[in-house]
Amino acid sequence: MGKYDQSHIIDNYTMTEWTRLDNTGIFNQVPFGVYAITEPTDRPPTNNMLPFMFEKTVYFGKSGTSYDDFLYDRKDFNKEKNTERFHRYSLLERRLKTHRHNFMNHNSKLERESSYIKFYDKYGYGEDIIKKMNVCVIVPKTPIPNYCVPAWLLTMESYFIYLYQMNYGRNTLMNLNHGETKKYEDSHAYKARSDQSPSLLEFFNV
Repeated sequence: MGKYDQSHIIDNYTMTEWTRLDNTGIFNQVPFGVYAITEPTDRPPTNNMLPFMFEKTVYFGKSGTSYDDFLYDRKDFNKEKNTERFHRYSLLERRLKTHRHNFMNHNSKLERESSYIKFYDKYGYGEDIIKKMNVCVIVPKTPIPNYCVPAWLLTMESYFIYLYQMNYGRNTLMNLNHGETKKYEDSHAYKARSDQSPSLLEFFNV
């Protein structure tokens, strides 16, 4: 478990649910959320474990734009009665199903997705893998306006990645768009820049 714990703050504003990656259908009525995916584990984390405190988290993502983000697939059609039924599911559930499919299968398209390649190289892929992988979905505890949902998702996803990096001194395995962790302390350029620049505390007179 990491040391940079902000659980006491985040718990006041969010709700968290963990499940196995092959059980994401439980989120079919959750329209949006920030989510985290972990490497294979023997047991899933408990719901009081936030994903930035869990070192085995490999990816943070987000999905949805409002409380109305649902899709409808035609489930069946009765030609004689001219009636049809639809299956309703959320954009969040569809995104998680896409992840599950990509962790299940290795194909030529994914060979261009370096984040998945890094996971394949370390853990492999297939049904046995996803049965042990976990996903955590985080949503607001109190309703927020629809127009605030995109900003909430962007903020919380970035904040969780930041907290993970603060805890473990590196990025997650698959959030490549947030940059690889680099050790600048040993470089001459870093030392020269540090010697010439005042600290932020000095600048703000703290």
